[in-house]
Amino acid sequence: MKSKDLAITEAVFNSLVTGHARSGDIESAKNILTVMRSSGIEPGPDTYVSLLNAYAEMGDMEGIKQ
Repeated sequence: MKSKDLAITEAVFNSLVTGHARSGDIESAKNILTVMRSSGIEPGPDTYVSLLNAYAEMGDMEGIKQ
């Protein structure tokens, strides 16, 4: 996206979190938060809700508590 001069926003990262989570790759979904911060975008409430939903859909109550 950077090469096309498209804005990389929190919404884009939220979509990545949701996509990884839906494919069952919760580790990559969690790692998106680190990538966000390194890009200068702080995860917001919507980002955390996306991640919490992923844990809930997997039935991972311990992940939700973290």
